[in-house]
Amino acid sequence: GIALGVAALLVVISVMSGFQEDIRQKILGMTAHIQLYPFERGLPRGEAVAEAVERVPGVVAAAPFIVSQVMLTTPAAVTGAVVYGIDPARHRRVTNLASILEKDSRPLSALGQGDIILGRELADKLGVVPGSRVTIVSPLGQLSPVGMVPRARQFQVVGTFRAGNYEYDSGLAFITLADAQRFFDMDGKVTGVEARVTDIYASDR
Repeated sequence: GIALGVAALLVVISVMSGFQEDIRQKILGMTAHIQLYPFERGLPRGEAVAEAVERVPGVVAAAPFIVSQVMLTTPAAVTGAVVYGIDPARHRRVTNLASILEKDSRPLSALGQGDIILGRELADKLGVVPGSRVTIVSPLGQLSPVGMVPRARQFQVVGTFRAGNYEYDSGLAFITLADAQRFFDMDGKVTGVEARVTDIYASDR
């Protein structure tokens, strides 16, 4: 009885520990360990700030980013999403996006002007595949004589990713940092800087 009890306890602890580790990896894989935001809208000199952050002991890599909520539209569907503007070369060192791209996707390093990467569930909702086109619509548009006119621009889908987390797979999209700066009228600024550290439990220090 004691042997069976101990064996059952070990099995349960092992399963729960493995499950916890799997969930942690799925969440942290797509999310930077640290995100730095300025008090005002837009952080100037994002590249210089990222380089300064990388010099902090314990920081593995840092990258500037832009993030905004938008609407994605196709002839078949309309849905809301969160779009990240990223520097592919830097971002691949901060998250695991490059390693979870699905088959037929363009490598993250080849993400270029006018390209967009979608989560698998998001692509299914929009009814698109690599090679299709989607329109990004931002409510933060331009002021005109008839009022606020939303910004809209078409992008070509060059890849999809599957993070294993429905919130990420159904609501995230990625474009280049330069495209995001132009589309959201950031004038060379970024939303903030994200970083990966060697020990997430020491990220506050």
